[in-house]
Amino acid sequence: MTTHVRWRAAFLTALTNFKVSRAGMCAYDLRATLTLLPARFQQDDDLDAEHDEVPEGAEDVTTVVVRALAESAAFVMEWVDALQKADPTATARLHAAHARAYAAAEELDGCPFPLFRDTARCAFQAIENVQKLKDVPEAVHALQAVPIPHYRPGPARRPAPWPSRSATTHTPVGPYVVKALFDVDQRPWNSPHVFQKEVVYAVHARLTVPDWPAGARCLRLEHVTTLAPEQYHLHLPPMERPPSGQAAEAQLTGSVTFMYAQSMASEPLVLRLRATFEHDEPSVVTPATIVGYHELHAHVLDERLAPLYSRYRSVDRRMMDIMGQVQSELPKVDLAHQRDFAEILGAVCNFQSLNLQQGLYDDKRGQTVTEAEFQETLLNHLRMLLGEDVKEAPWQGNGETDIQYRSITVELKVEKSVKDRRKLVERFVRQPTQYTSAGGGQLGVLCILDLTEKKTPPANAMSNLTLEAPVLHGFEDQPAAFPTRIAVVFVDGNLRLPSSYSR
Repeated sequence: MTTHVRWRAAFLTALTNFKVSRAGMCAYDLRATLTLLPARFQQDDDLDAEHDEVPEGAEDVTTVVVRALAESAAFVMEWVDALQKADPTATARLHAAHARAYAAAEELDGCPFPLFRDTARCAFQAIENVQKLKDVPEAVHALQAVPIPHYRPGPARRPAPWPSRSATTHTPVGPYVVKALFDVDQRPWNSPHVFQKEVVYAVHARLTVPDWPAGARCLRLEHVTTLAPEQYHLHLPPMERPPSGQAAEAQLTGSVTFMYAQSMASEPLVLRLRATFEHDEPSVVTPATIVGYHELHAHVLDERLAPLYSRYRSVDRRMMDIMGQVQSELPKVDLAHQRDFAEILGAVCNFQSLNLQQGLYDDKRGQTVTEAEFQETLLNHLRMLLGEDVKEAPWQGNGETDIQYRSITVELKVEKSVKDRRKLVERFVRQPTQYTSAGGGQLGVLCILDLTEKKTPPANAMSNLTLEAPVLHGFEDQPAAFPTRIAVVFVDGNLRLPSSYSR
């Protein structure tokens, strides 16, 4: 595969995978494509000449423009990622994208390839037009439409003969790129991923290796961290070279264990990955650039110490996912506020699971429950778990809240006609959002008692626990610097006897 084709394949792959939620990964993939570019596109004997004579300096113009396409696109993706993290450097990254695109567009006047020149100019203009998140997909489409010219300078007018099947295959000389994706117990490794201490987790690494160095026998993933060796254990076997030595994919299965817990206020642990090809000669190793998961972030908790759990194992796993999502999407959230959220959410989820287990609101008692009665029952339950900090109906945000726990508002609703979860979220989530904003927080809880008729059995508690991102006034088209997240807990009431579904 030639330099031109290899670079464009990597460039298109990075753009094809674009989503706002993974803009940071897309930016990293785009930066990685720069390692595939030579300082100057040289003569390419593997491709037919499209031009008998290429003007002097055409290779340099092409190299400058191609590099600018990747760099300006990467700046845009970094801007999108920074917006989601409330990073103050976001605006600077967008300005850098505009400046890089503007400067590169000036170089196009000296480009002798009309199709490349015109499509690249459109791509740079699309990047300069990016002002809001909704402008990014148009820029991505324009970038994907740019063809990269292949040329071979020289006087030859006849195309080079097509190599025969017996011809010697091209041996790549680097640089080398490895794509790595990680799962923990069949779920993606979040950033950070929440682990319990002294528990062995299965780790699966999915590796894609486009090219292997000559003489390499295996690829090994290693890591660098500030953790002491006795604090953790991460093991992954090497990836053996395929018999053909061509592009290959493999899934490696290993394990990870963390021996000590962190406090909720601690920064995530970081394991930085590096990839090397090992050769038959022990003294020879070839490094490779990792795209995808180049760092693994972990937050380690102790079930006995962290007040993060509902005390129901299946719901605990869902809560761990939600807390990992909060830490990832709200990197600047106050740590005390985050701890309050974890404690009250765990207590509300305990009530949710207890209701399913014991049928607190069956089809006899559940039909007549009022919101005031629901509030009194839940309030007493929360006070037994969390004590005196659970307050009833304080005034906040120009309205009376239902329950307040330290910095977290818990809004309660009783629903007797609508069962659709998405409709209920859209209907009720705005009220706790205003209470949360009025209290200066970013996190809140909405608990809905569903008393609709249960024609089918209720879902498990995990399916009835979600984390919502409400739309905020003035930020309909762009993320707020300090966004809000509301955990929604559905409590199924009006429950029938299980045997009634068999009649």
